[in-house]
Amino acid sequence: MASPTIRYSDALLAVTREKGNSHAVDADLSILRSLFAARDADAQDLKLFLENPRVARDKKVEILHQMLSVGGRSPDETTMSFLELILRKGRQGYLQPLVEVFHKKALADRGEAEGRLSTALELDENELAALQAALSKELGKKVLLDVDVDKDLIGGFRALIGDSLFDASLKGQIEQLGRRLKGVPLGTVGD
Repeated sequence: MASPTIRYSDALLAVTREKGNSHAVDADLSILRSLFAARDADAQDLKLFLENPRVARDKKVEILHQMLSVGGRSPDETTMSFLELILRKGRQGYLQPLVEVFHKKALADRGEAEGRLSTALELDENELAALQAALSKELGKKVLLDVDVDKDLIGGFRALIGDSLFDASLKGQIEQLGRRLKGVPLGTVGD
């Protein structure tokens, strides 16, 4: 029998597929994902609040609605119905892994992949778009990149997308050359 995390994430994915609102629900749940992922007291407080049996379910739903209402937008109806169901069934302890699993499944369902791009220099919009397009073509899915600047790379970039590492950095090339040179016997270096 599948775990509650798998069952609920599969059911939510089926509903969002039917309604065509996977992006909206995923965006809502990504707010919760980032809150759960925080390494501070707020993340722990959220878990304790959701699991506290003395707090009424309606109050929990109200607070979750407020948390997901950011930037002048309201959470999708499907998101709120789903969260209400989770709370009604007493499955709030599964919420953190559930939003993670749903996110991965929703990305795969939409033919998307997330990754982290580290560059030696800041890229302009055109350079970033070209790099995303090349990586998307290479992987056969739309690549969404989280970008940071890493001066240690010296030049070029590194992209980690799922299990794939694309290392086109000067630092990476120097490290690769060093590994190859370590395997060359000393007597053959001058040959």
